Amino acid sequence: MPLLSHLLLLALTASIVMSAAANAETPRVFSGKSTLLVVSGYSTSSVWPHILQRKLDRYHDGERIIEVRSAVIASTPIAKLMDVRTGRPKESWRRIEEAIASGGDRPVVVLAQQSLQWSFGPRRRTGIRNSDDKERIRVGSSVLRKYHELLLRTGADQVVLATHVYKKAMEPEIYNERYALDELARENPQAFTAGPDVWTVTRNNYPLAYERDRVHLSSFGAEAVAQEWFEFLLQREGASIPDWSREQVAAAQELAIAQRKKIKAQETSKRNKFARPRQDGR
Repeated sequence: MPLLSHLLLLALTASIVMSAAANAETPRVFSGKSTLLVVSGYSTSSVWPHILQRKLDRYHDGERIIEVRSAVIASTPIAKLMDVRTGRPKESWRRIEEAIASGGDRPVVVLAQQSLQWSFGPRRRTGIRNSDDKERIRVGSSVLRKYHELLLRTGADQVVLATHVYKKAMEPEIYNERYALDELARENPQAFTAGPDVWTVTRNNYPLAYERDRVHLSSFGAEAVAQEWFEFLLQREGASIPDWSREQVAAAQELAIAQRKKIKAQETSKRNKFARPRQDGR
């Protein structure tokens, strides 16, 4: 379908879908009924959805009651998915549309771990300066609202929205995106929930939670973020958190520490091997 026709179709169905979302009850993820979770994010969300699926399957004794489907696209924050001024989808939105459509008759909950990069102008680094930056907080909140509404128009029944993980090279702007999310949450939009704080868990475990590039999450970092989502979804419905899930995070952390020690030892050995011999003058 050409993009223009696609946009017109979304516009024509917008009022119907938004009305249905407004009148529908919030879907319960742990209802025992088949449910689809669609993950929207980019490269830092490429691994943790698979780990979340593993945890959900174990929670249900190996049965696939809840399906986690990734709609992650590398290097694609919200401003690359839609026009931040109009809320119209860009071509890359098709991946999210296809993922949501795969839900069929099942309730569809979008887990969005996203960012406002490029939402304030042509420079990626431009962002909310601090908690007193009211103008950019307002703009950021407006972008998040349009993104949320577009997800509902596309067919999501519920949107759980979290901001980005810790990103050292772009702090404090990344941290400050939470002020826009808080602003939106205060408006209490239909079918919306502010999600878990994945920034803090990754900041507290930096750099161990990251690959050697210190940008993308390591296996341990992905495990920790998946656990944040798992616990959030459980606590949202008053369910208890199984001990085994936290034990998985501890095991991943121990493995990450051991791997870093091994790499450091190998690098030290390599340096010593190729070091020039001392010249004692004799």
